[in-house]
Amino acid sequence: MIRAQRHHYNLVRRHGQRIVTYAMAEATDISFRWWDSDRFDRRWRRRMTELSGPKWHAFKDDIELVACTYPDIVALAGLFASPHLRFLPFTGKERDLRQFIREVRERAATGYSLDAAGKRDPLIRWIEEEPSDRSLPFYPWRPPGCPAPEQVSVP
Repeated sequence: MIRAQRHHYNLVRRHGQRIVTYAMAEATDISFRWWDSDRFDRRWRRRMTELSGPKWHAFKDDIELVACTYPDIVALAGLFASPHLRFLPFTGKERDLRQFIREVRERAATGYSLDAAGKRDPLIRWIEEEPSDRSLPFYPWRPPGCPAPEQVSVP
């Protein structure tokens, strides 16, 4: 948990609070949807057993579950916060998509594969919805090749 807190702090230092907050929200949403479908939660369940004993029971807002999921959520948020990694699925290159999925597998979802993911998989839905999210006024990233917004000077 301490390592995850340091990682979170470093993400904020590197990318800024706004970007990391947005990335944490996305990572939390995806992670808890995986939890709801009993996918990629082995590490969480192991941590819960270590923290609360073998007969633990938790709801999404239980502090124990939040503590046990935090390391994986921060790791996935690190992927989303990185402008380079975030836009890999959208380059049109198969190798970039494979690298993105490899990063997801290594960071937060051991065993994740596109072949096994269905249309309702939260990461697949994120990939489908992300391009339209770029038009939202609070979207904090600029896709590669997009010019910086014009600076308006105030007299």
